[in-house]
Amino acid sequence: LVSGAASTPHAYDTVSGSPFTVTATYTSDDGDYTGSSGVDSHVVNAAATSTAVAGAPDPSLVGQSVTFTATVSADSPGGGTPTGSVVFDFGDGNVSAAVPLVSGVASTPHAYDTVSGSPFTVTATYTSDDGDYTGSSGQDTHVVNPSATTTTIFDDLPDPSVVGQQVDFTVHVNAVAPGGGTPTGSVVLDFGDGNSSAAVPLSSGVATVSHTYNTTVGSPFTVTASYTPDDGDYTASAGSAGHTVNP
Repeated sequence: LVSGAASTPHAYDTVSGSPFTVTATYTSDDGDYTGSSGVDSHVVNAAATSTAVAGAPDPSLVGQSVTFTATVSADSPGGGTPTGSVVFDFGDGNVSAAVPLVSGVASTPHAYDTVSGSPFTVTATYTSDDGDYTGSSGQDTHVVNPSATTTTIFDDLPDPSVVGQQVDFTVHVNAVAPGGGTPTGSVVLDFGDGNSSAAVPLSSGVATVSHTYNTTVGSPFTVTASYTPDDGDYTASAGSAGHTVNP
């Protein structure tokens, strides 16, 4: 006691049990005064929170995995580490399951399959699991760029061929890592003999085109496949291969 008064700090880590009964018990140090105690009630309310969210890498590519991390903190004068879970709305029509907080942090991966709508508004919404903290949400914007592609003439069968024989060309178009997904669009083949195909739509990233050579002049021919995307999610690319025609 100092001049008949004593003080001490204490921080409550839960609202469970509020209002709390606080009891102060006095004990004399010299026998001049009898002991006594006093009681008061103290109300503890839930602490407000703030939620921040960010994605990495940012920007990302179509099909690339992005890790979104939400950090939930107590607003002053509240304190402690919030517990509960976070739901992520990725802004492209997809929403995560509830992700539990660990030391106030929750993370989840997501891959965007289109650039349409970029930059996307990502929202992280926090919900307490015990009522000690109020819910909150935070937003970030995330940019998605088109993924690069490679175009490969995978097969030209038969090779070599003979004049007048049908040759089947198979073209594969793939996203270049770290991008992903399956490119859509069409492929045009230049057969190297002055003839080109019409645009052939990709199916699961593959296009097949047939051609018949009517001469050996120019053999081996340089065959070029040119890919054109149909939606802006992937960049154009081209690939070449040689094809031999015998008499």
